[in-house]
Amino acid sequence: MHKRWMSGLMAGAVLIMAAGCGTSGSQQGSASTASPDAGKPKEPVKLSMLISGNGVPPADKNFILQQMKKDLNANIELTAIEAEYDTQLNVKMAGGTPPDLFAINGVINETNYAKQGLLLDLSKYLDKLPNIKRLYTEQDFNKGKVDGKLVTIPARSYAPSDLLFIRQDWLDKLGLPVPKTIEDIKKAAIAFTNNDPDGNGKKDTYGLTSGAGLGNFRFIFSAFGTSTPGDYMMKDGKLAYTSIMPEMQKALEFLHELQSAGALDPEILANKAIQHREKAYKGQAGMLYTHWSDMYKDENMAQILAVNPNAKWTAIETITGPGGTYMGTYDVTNTPMRTGLSKSLEKNPEKLDKALELLDYVTDGKGAQLVLYGIEGTHHKMENGKVTILPAITETNFAFNMQFTGRDDLAYLKVKFAKHSAYVEMASRVPRILTYSSIVPVPQGVNAGDKGTFEFEEIVKFIYGKTPISDFPKFVDTLTKNYNIPLYIQTAEDTLKSTGYLK
Repeated sequence: MHKRWMSGLMAGAVLIMAAGCGTSGSQQGSASTASPDAGKPKEPVKLSMLISGNGVPPADKNFILQQMKKDLNANIELTAIEAEYDTQLNVKMAGGTPPDLFAINGVINETNYAKQGLLLDLSKYLDKLPNIKRLYTEQDFNKGKVDGKLVTIPARSYAPSDLLFIRQDWLDKLGLPVPKTIEDIKKAAIAFTNNDPDGNGKKDTYGLTSGAGLGNFRFIFSAFGTSTPGDYMMKDGKLAYTSIMPEMQKALEFLHELQSAGALDPEILANKAIQHREKAYKGQAGMLYTHWSDMYKDENMAQILAVNPNAKWTAIETITGPGGTYMGTYDVTNTPMRTGLSKSLEKNPEKLDKALELLDYVTDGKGAQLVLYGIEGTHHKMENGKVTILPAITETNFAFNMQFTGRDDLAYLKVKFAKHSAYVEMASRVPRILTYSSIVPVPQGVNAGDKGTFEFEEIVKFIYGKTPISDFPKFVDTLTKNYNIPLYIQTAEDTLKSTGYLK
C-alpha cells in the first residue's frame, strides 16, 4: 500500500477457488441446422491469479470474488499469499508454471521478468481495455513500462495522506501559536519537552515522535527543500540525489538541534509498528507526522480520548522553511500494485481476452463499484447516482486486495470517510516536494545494501552528534566516490526518460 499494500503481512496463504457460473447463450438457426452446442451455456473460462494480500476470506465467503466470476463468466482460481510472496512467485516463474495474472512487487521484479521475456506486452491490447485506456493518465501507464514497453498494468496511486498533527491543548496551555515556520516547530517542540504541557509536574513529555526510520521527518526535510535520504527529485531543472544535496546538511543540522535539546522521542529511530502512534495517543509526545486517519478515524480518536478527554489534535497544512512552503513529499512514481500477464497467454486468445476483461471490469462501472464498496443493497446503496455506504461496509475490509487497478482514491475516500472528507481534501491539496524514486531500479554491478547501510548510519551520526555536521562534505565525497552515486543518478535519468517522466 502506499506501501500500505504490504503492511500487516503475516505468515501463510489463502487459496480461493471459485467455480464459474455460466450464462445462457442465444440459439441461432432452426433445430435442423443448429449446432449440437447451440443453446448450451458457454463454459466459464479458467483463470489463475496470484496476488500479495492479507485477510482474503475463503471462496465460499468471498462475496466479491463470487460476484466477479458470475459477471465475467470465469472460473477464477485466486491465491492470496501473505508472506514471502516474491519467493513463491519466482518459483512459479522459474519453473515455467506462471499464473495467468499475477501481482508484481516493485520495479526490480518487474524489470527482471520483462527482460526475461516472461511478461506480455500490453501496449498491443489497449483497445481491449477501454476503461483503463480512458481513465489512466500517461504517468499511470509510465509506472508499468520497461524499455518503453507496457509490461504491467500499474494500480492507480493513493492520494497523498500524511499531515503534521500537534496538540492544540498543549499549545494553548503554554501560550504558543500553531506553528507556521520550521523555527516555530523547534520552539514548540522544545517547550513541549521542558514546560510540562500535560500539567502532571513531571518532565515526561517530548516534542516529536515518529515511526522507525527517517520517513516521518519528511515535513522537516521538505521545509529545507529536500526529501528523505536516498530519494530522487528535481532541483533547478536537473535530477538530484537527496542525500548529497546542500539542503540535506541544513535539515540534518536542524534535527541535531532538536535531538540535543531532548525534543525528539529517544526511541525515534527504533519505534516499531504503531509504537509512535501509541505514544502520541498516551500523551507522551506533542507532534506526529502521520496518515490523517491515524488521528481522526473514530476508533483512533476513541483511543486518544480514553486517555485524555481534553486532548485536542490540530492538523497543520504547511510549514515554511529555507526551502519553501510544503508539507512533506510525494512520490509520483509509486503504485500500490502492478499486475502482469503471462506471455504464454498469447497462445490462448480466449484466456487472454478474459484476463483483459477482468482488469478492465474492476477499473470502472459495476466491477469497480463491487471491489470498492461490496454488494449493492448490502454494503452500499445508490442514491441519485451517488454511493452511500451501509453499516455492513465493514465486511469489505479485505476488498483492497482485489482492487487490481487501484481506484480514484480521492473520490473513494470522500465516500468511505464522508465525515472526515475535510481532512481527506486537506491532505490531497497541500503542496509537497515531488520525488521519483519508486520506479528507479538499482544499477547493475553495485551493492545497494552496502550503500544504504553506510548512508543511514552516517546520517544517524549527524543527527545524534556522533559526527559533527561540518563533516557533511566528507560524507558526500565518500558516498559519491565509494558507492558510485553518479551511476545511480544516470540510471535514474535513463529510467525516467524512458518512461516519460523526464524529457
